[in-house]
Amino acid sequence: VNAPVQPLRPNTNPFVEQLQTFYSQSQNTNAGTRGLDSTMLQTYVPTLLDRDLLPAVLAGEFRLVVITGNAGDGKTAFLQTLEKEAFGSGAVAQAPRANGARFVLNGRTYLTNYDGSQDEGDTSNDDVLHSFFAPFHGANPAAWPLDAIHLIAINEGRLVDFLTTYRDRYGYLGQLVETGLRSGTATDGVAVVNLNLRSVVAAAQDGEPSIFARLLRALTAPANWTACQTCDLKARCYVHHNIQTFQDPQVGPKVAKRLETLYTLVHLRGEKHTTVRMLRSA
Repeated sequence: VNAPVQPLRPNTNPFVEQLQTFYSQSQNTNAGTRGLDSTMLQTYVPTLLDRDLLPAVLAGEFRLVVITGNAGDGKTAFLQTLEKEAFGSGAVAQAPRANGARFVLNGRTYLTNYDGSQDEGDTSNDDVLHSFFAPFHGANPAAWPLDAIHLIAINEGRLVDFLTTYRDRYGYLGQLVETGLRSGTATDGVAVVNLNLRSVVAAAQDGEPSIFARLLRALTAPANWTACQTCDLKARCYVHHNIQTFQDPQVGPKVAKRLETLYTLVHLRGEKHTTVRMLRSA
């Protein structure tokens, strides 16, 4: 039975409450800073991962995809987006997993791991990684499966430490990962994506606006702010004023560009890597 739709409380906008969950230091909840829930989907900004890597993975072009980066770079969100796309294309779920998913699509078995740097219950992280990387052991890829595709989000330091510690077991994989971290080149079906090298203020090669610009556009989209039009407080509400500023066809682009310039300066200084989580939180 569907729950009845709750009427809006007077002088409130539910989207503002959602925005507050994006703030990492929120006193109530920062649930919006992790994973891909319904709120995140509403303002999710597709990147080159979604446009290029996702269809290639679902087409079976890779056997192993390793995504590294800082917390908040969007690793888990991408994996969950890929799963959503797979199930929309007819994937069949297998045994449920707390830290990922296992499903079958077009005769291939997919296994995802949202965070390869953590333990899973009573299972130590080393054992978790051994189980995940088990098909890719050895000195060459001759015995690696062709019908199994594994995807993992993992801290770069933890990944390198694990493959170095167990070099005797994963010698060739370790070489591919080391090369991939430096060059981004995929070899023998192993793709390594290092999101530490991604800039949220860089425009795409095809001229598409930066992640920053598209995220700001999604957050300030008029559809999210219609509730403000009937609010008694809008004449003195700073949130409403700011949204009107961003939506103004003359002033909005100038203000947005100034903000993007500030983030560009942070990026160029090279002292801090701006993640998507940090951007949304700000």
